Amino acid sequence: MYQPTDHSLPPGIYSSILDHCQSAYPEEACGAWWQDDHGKWQTQPWENQAPAASKTMQFWVSPAQVLPLLLAQDRGEIKTLGFYHSHPNASPELSPSDQDALEWDNQPTYPNVMVFVVGINPPLSPTTCLYRWCPLSDRKNHSEKSQF
Repeated sequence: MYQPTDHSLPPGIYSSILDHCQSAYPEEACGAWWQDDHGKWQTQPWENQAPAASKTMQFWVSPAQVLPLLLAQDRGEIKTLGFYHSHPNASPELSPSDQDALEWDNQPTYPNVMVFVVGINPPLSPTTCLYRWCPLSDRKNHSEKSQF
């Protein structure tokens, strides 16, 4: 299960993601953020490929966008990897459909990938939550410290 973590994103990455999510409003935004093996942080906004009528409630991402990052992580070229998306007019809690996409048979769909969700509720400031996979055995005493 993905659970909130006390990790935080570097300020430049955080602001880049917020800018993308706010500019996509009222549609859901999506993308990735990572730290490469040289310590450089980057973000990559993705196009929401959901049908036009449902872009305010969901996002779809092409495997062609995700796979290169997962392969780079497997090769050790990416030290930290995360995906992000926004929830227009909603809180940053993972929705049931988010959980379904992130887990398969109680295992993470994307092991070692964090998930950052941004709740966009104008005129209020965005609210955010960063999630990390927490195995069943660790859920009772879940506690992590930031490594960024």
